[in-house]
Amino acid sequence: MENDYRIKLKSSKGNEISEYISIGTVLEEYGEKVIKYTNYEGDISYDTKIVIGSDIISMVNSGNVESVINFEKGRTHNTVIKTEFGNIPLEIKSNHILKDISKNSIYLMIEYEAFYSENPELFKIELRADRI
Repeated sequence: MENDYRIKLKSSKGNEISEYISIGTVLEEYGEKVIKYTNYEGDISYDTKIVIGSDIISMVNSGNVESVINFEKGRTHNTVIKTEFGNIPLEIKSNHILKDISKNSIYLMIEYEAFYSENPELFKIELRADRI
C-alpha cells in the first residue's frame, strides 16, 4: 500500500548545499522500504526511487538523468550517470550510512566519496520522508 509523504532532500558537496522538497510515496516491496518522488532542477526533471535494504541503499534515477547508485558502507560501487550532455562514469565509496525508519517517517544520511577524476569529492545526502 502506498502512502503520501513529504520528502525533504538536502545534499552537499563541500560547501555547496542544495535542498529540495517534494511529495512522494513510500511503500514496501519484497520486505524493503521504497521511496518514490520527482526531482525538479530548472528545466530538468527526473523520477527517483530509493530502495532501503538491510545492507545496501539503492538510488535509481530515470528521466532526464538516468543512474543506479548503490551505497554500502565501506564498499565501492561503479556506476554511470547518463545525462543529455553525455555519460559520467563514477566510483562511489560509502563512508557512513545512517537509517532511522519508523511507522510514519524515514531518515537517511549517507556520506560518500565520488571518484570521477584523480581527486575524489566528498558528498553528503540527508533525506527525510514524513507521512502526510
